[in-house]
Amino acid sequence: MKYKRNEPFRYEFGVPVDMNFFISRIDGKSASSSEGEGKMLDISPSGLRMQSSLNIPSNKDIELTLQITIGNQELSLIGKIVWQKKVYPSYQYGVELISEAFEEQIISALKEFQKQHRDSPSK
Repeated sequence: MKYKRNEPFRYEFGVPVDMNFFISRIDGKSASSSEGEGKMLDISPSGLRMQSSLNIPSNKDIELTLQITIGNQELSLIGKIVWQKKVYPSYQYGVELISEAFEEQIISALKEFQKQHRDSPSK
C-alpha cells in the first residue's frame, strides 16, 4: 500500500528512539496484546514511522497504543497502521495518529528535545 504524507514537517531522529507498544484494537474490536518493543525513526504531528522485529498483520485494521519518551516527556499515543514494509531483518510501519490532541504534545516534546540537543556551541 502506498501512502502519501502531507504534513508540514517530519522530525527525523539521528539515533532511533526506543518505544513500546501494544495492539489495542483489531478491526474495530478491543484487543490487548502483549507489549512489543520498537524504534521510532521519525515523527510528525500527525504520525510516525517505527521499526520492530514483530510482523504485525497488515491485512487487518490495527490500532496501536504507543509509549514513547522524547526528551524528558513521556507520550502515550494511539494510532493506526497505514503501511508496512519488510526491512530485513525487521519491519517498518507507518502509523497515523487518530487524534489531533496528540499534535500539541508532540510539538511541545520536540521543542524540548531540540533545546536539549543544540547546546553544543557552533564554531
